Amino acid sequence: MAKATVAKGSEYFFEEGQFIARLDEVTEKHIEFVYKAHHKAVQRKPELLGSKSSFDNWEWLWTLLEGPQEGQTITLTTDPKVELEGFSPAKVAFEALQGEPLELDQDIDTDMVVGLKARIVLTHMEADTRGDRTYYNTRVTDVLPLRDGDEDVELSDEPPF
Repeated sequence: MAKATVAKGSEYFFEEGQFIARLDEVTEKHIEFVYKAHHKAVQRKPELLGSKSSFDNWEWLWTLLEGPQEGQTITLTTDPKVELEGFSPAKVAFEALQGEPLELDQDIDTDMVVGLKARIVLTHMEADTRGDRTYYNTRVTDVLPLRDGDEDVELSDEPPF
């Protein structure tokens, strides 16, 4: 007979921390939506309620190469803009993957970095309760360059148990 001890565990699927990951793909997404009462923009401009809008983003699909979730994938969503000034998560990811800073007017393509590795920082977000359900999300909050010795990390051939 199999026996076990029940542990509390965590509501979050991913652990927090820095992990080496490989970028598997970057997909361009076009998102269409209708403004609803809970949108901050509607609270500022009530006339937006019910109107349609859209935006574009890039979804960066990462495979974790180490840690308890080795082999699992997680997505980072960014604006499709790469800007040298201000907050630009896409710029941070490009620079970490390439290992060098971007230059003004440099032509870049996400295909240049697919297959490369970096350290990604996973952070638990505050629990989000909607109705009778609570969501426990983990986000990629930073992309950092590899450290010496990280280049050799690959997915293990061993099962995760």
